[in-house]
Amino acid sequence: MSDLLRADYYRIKKDVILVISLIIIAFFALSTPALSLLLKKLLIDSIGELDGMNLGISFTGKYVFVSSLSVSNNVGLILPVLIGIIVCRDFSSGTVRNKIIAGHSRLRIYLSSLVTAASVGAALFLIYSLLMLSFGSLLLGYGSAFTLSEFVYVLKVLLMGTLMYSALMAFAVFFAATTRRVGLTIVLQIAIAMIVSILGTLPMMLPDCPEWLEWLSRLNPSYQLLLATSDKFSTDLFVTSLLSSVAYISISAAAGSLIFRRAELK
Repeated sequence: MSDLLRADYYRIKKDVILVISLIIIAFFALSTPALSLLLKKLLIDSIGELDGMNLGISFTGKYVFVSSLSVSNNVGLILPVLIGIIVCRDFSSGTVRNKIIAGHSRLRIYLSSLVTAASVGAALFLIYSLLMLSFGSLLLGYGSAFTLSEFVYVLKVLLMGTLMYSALMAFAVFFAATTRRVGLTIVLQIAIAMIVSILGTLPMMLPDCPEWLEWLSRLNPSYQLLLATSDKFSTDLFVTSLLSSVAYISISAAAGSLIFRRAELK
């Protein structure tokens, strides 16, 4: 297993997609706070009016930082797609077949891909979110006094996002290993991100949202993000987010390894 992990990490390290990912991260980490600053200046006369209508727009480093968790736009949408492409290329290049010929079990091969994808994705998320926090606070101000409670809040968001992105990468590996097609993997990854995003907004859109639907939506990463940007980021929500992400990783790993073990490789 250790040999597989070393080989997979080395291959990702040498892949041009990793460089592309870092460029994308740097671009969005710089452009997102800059665009927020521009919008703030353009809408400065309307902000008070929007606040009065409960439609206020937050232009703070804190909000920019938390928005880095989004699974349906920018880095949250692009990174899983790029990781999925890397895994798909392992099949098209014959790398997976060579691993099997070398005597490695399919279960170990799948788990190695999962561990490397999830860890690399989590590391890229941490880089992205910390850059967003730094540049966002520099350009917009953090938004409040950075007390001990705010520091703990940042740590919670980082942990929450790390597991959330790990779950996204787990699904990317699942789609790549089960379809082994780059195009289909990209379509499925984007589709699930859009569905999660739409379902996450339902409780906010319904005037009389049923209590059962609100609690069910708390398992949705998109809805968790919406609550994290408000004053409803409770300890219960934090724990629910962590447990749900672990559950998604476990379910996708179990299903993916089972399907992959029975799949025919050409």
